[in-house]
Amino acid sequence: MDQLEEAKDLWSAFVGVPSERDGFADLAAACRRVQLKPGDSLVTQGDAAQTVFLLVSGTLKTVRYSKNGHEIWLASFGEGALIGEMSGLTGSTRSSTVIAVTKVDVLAVDFSDFEAAISTAPGFGLKVSKLLAERVRNTSVQLEELATLQTSARVHSELFRLGELDETDEERATIANPPSVSELAIRIHAARESTSRAVSYLHKRGFLKKRDDGALDVISPQSFD
Repeated sequence: MDQLEEAKDLWSAFVGVPSERDGFADLAAACRRVQLKPGDSLVTQGDAAQTVFLLVSGTLKTVRYSKNGHEIWLASFGEGALIGEMSGLTGSTRSSTVIAVTKVDVLAVDFSDFEAAISTAPGFGLKVSKLLAERVRNTSVQLEELATLQTSARVHSELFRLGELDETDEERATIANPPSVSELAIRIHAARESTSRAVSYLHKRGFLKKRDDGALDVISPQSFD
């Protein structure tokens, strides 16, 4: 199978219609293949949004950086994900950086060609609309969760207060002997279970980073305001 036919099949599979349907040839012809190594950036926070990507294989992560360069994880994407359409549709700059976690293969298409496909390719506009609606719904759920994550905020603030500020990095504090979850729960007057979930959440996002010597680095809660 040549690259044009493969690209046509990948886009039709994304939409969920048979590849022989008309309308995907122009989109496939406008695509270019991009391959990334682990650690390579697909898009960079603050850049102009000129390209949309379809993830063919591999895993990508979306992160944001504080002014001192601390990385905070936002989301991960797997095969079949559409990347970069939101900023393209809104005309805004990239709101985050997207990095390859593994070897990654994507189809890249200029936004003008992507926008044309919304009008011409069968089912393409509906698919993109459903995808955007799902992302809005997910964002609403996340905002609702964040509104109830008072324990995470209290854990974060207490740990940063307990740490010793880094002389070279005002956003980082280090706790040489971190308190246990039980001790931390007592300090913030919360249940141990909710405190444990909050600690796990903060580790996952990158606000807490355990060192090999057992110390704990805590990134300032104000770093991403």
